[in-house]
Amino acid sequence: MQTNGTANANDESNNIFPASDKIILNVGGIKYETYRSTLTSFPTTLLGSIFYHYSDKDNPLADPNHEKEFFIDRDGHLFHYIMQFYRTGKIPTMEQAIGLIPITAQELEDELEYFKIPTYPPSSFSATTLSPSLLSLRHKMIATEIDSFTSTLSNALLTISSQFKKEFFFKRQFQIRLEITFHNNERITDFNIHPSVNSTIKTQLQKSFDCFAMLGYAMLDRFGEEIGRYMTTTVQGCTWECKKVEEFGWGGLQQMYKVKIGVENSFEHDDVLNNCCLSSISDSLGSCDGSNEPMS
Repeated sequence: MQTNGTANANDESNNIFPASDKIILNVGGIKYETYRSTLTSFPTTLLGSIFYHYSDKDNPLADPNHEKEFFIDRDGHLFHYIMQFYRTGKIPTMEQAIGLIPITAQELEDELEYFKIPTYPPSSFSATTLSPSLLSLRHKMIATEIDSFTSTLSNALLTISSQFKKEFFFKRQFQIRLEITFHNNERITDFNIHPSVNSTIKTQLQKSFDCFAMLGYAMLDRFGEEIGRYMTTTVQGCTWECKKVEEFGWGGLQQMYKVKIGVENSFEHDDVLNNCCLSSISDSLGSCDGSNEPMS
């Protein structure tokens, strides 16, 4: 609810929260009054995390000219739905949203994503946003992106492995690892390969992930566990680590997924023989040896 002096004064006398807990959120010029405890009751969300970890003085959103006031550079009208979530724990359906403020499904999704409002498992909002036919198309688009992402990961491991053929021959145990970080603000950083490879190869591999700058974080946030399980199941010796990290920077809370994916393989001489063209020679030699044994 937007600021209303009379209404807020009446509410305050009946509220169990102390007046010192009250704060003002200035969202794009529209002010909302609420309680710090209302926001911190959802500590994994953007505002819940900020107001849980920071005092008023150190808060990165604090307005230096107004005590207990915090500025957020987002659409103040759309923030009505974010505030509604903090107060009720529920997200409105599109029918309810359109009835209050003109809004599109994409606009609402963008605000929920920015403020890190949980929408999974599917809420009433996601169930009524699209018709079954459009929802099917949406599913296909997401599935295509995931297929492309896992294929790029697998191809990257194969390309890296091909740079170390000598090591695979002469080292009984050999390990390669790819590290890459996907940010919620559509950036990719920390692209590292161990052991290091030719700079041209590294640049080519890095470019192959550029198309996932926008969706990489979202895919890992929604399907990271399943992607990891797929990689470790389909790529022999594959290891997978996907860790969510939150850091505060100039733009406020930064969220990212740090992925470490690698291949740890060892080989035995007989295993190689049994799985290449040399196996037939090995079998024939074994048969000859058996036939030449002296009879008892």
